[in-house]
Amino acid sequence: MERRQIIQQAALFMTGALILSSCEKVIDVDLNDSSPQIVIEGNITDQTGPYTVRLSKSVNFDELNDFPPISGATVQISDDAGNSEILPETSPGTYTTVALQGTPGRTYTLDVTIDEQIYTAVSTMPLPVAIDTLTIEEQSIGFGDKTSYVEARYKDPEGIDNYYRFVHLINNVRQKDIIIDKDWLQDGNTIRTSIEPDEEEDIELKQGDEVIVFMQSIDEGVYEYYRTLDEAGGEFSASPTNPLSNFSGGVLGYFSAYAVTSKSIVVP
Repeated sequence: MERRQIIQQAALFMTGALILSSCEKVIDVDLNDSSPQIVIEGNITDQTGPYTVRLSKSVNFDELNDFPPISGATVQISDDAGNSEILPETSPGTYTTVALQGTPGRTYTLDVTIDEQIYTAVSTMPLPVAIDTLTIEEQSIGFGDKTSYVEARYKDPEGIDNYYRFVHLINNVRQKDIIIDKDWLQDGNTIRTSIEPDEEEDIELKQGDEVIVFMQSIDEGVYEYYRTLDEAGGEFSASPTNPLSNFSGGVLGYFSAYAVTSKSIVVP
């Protein structure tokens, strides 16, 4: 996973140096016995919509990963250019845009009203960064055995802080790993990020496999959400503890405005 040692070292550094906005807070959840928490997951991208916001309630750690949807909410996305849209509920707990188009450089605000309580998150969409190349690399796993993984190389824009998230598919099956990176100590350089198969699923790349990598340019608040979510057990675990949300109001989840590029490779 995603040059874990380097990212963990960066996280330790940022713990003391990072100034978080006032709306970001650590949410404590008792995984074994907790009252249901509101979970909001929203994305808007530079690709053609529609975009969705999903509302649900968390479950205890020992329960099935079946999150009850929240219906009847008011969901609105607006940007700093004066555009605004109220999202209709298209299925239980799922709210979908109709005309809104994501644009890099703009700042987006998501307002969710549930039982007269308003929850707000703000995310700025960075400019997209292209993947220059994907290569197949090998690493030793002990006792003379080796495993293959994909390495993404890309030129980091100079002079600004950049944060990245990688989502990858192997033979059109999305992998569960949380893979993030940032340009800490690498500003303006060519960065290499390892895109490795999911260790828990015991997946190994083999000849003929197709890997598609989607590279999301995200803002700092979303990077912190995924960093702390990864430490808490991952996005596919029930009710993760202590993810750093960019929402006000003490809810779980995130709102991400991101630009995305992609590239694919076939294992030779």
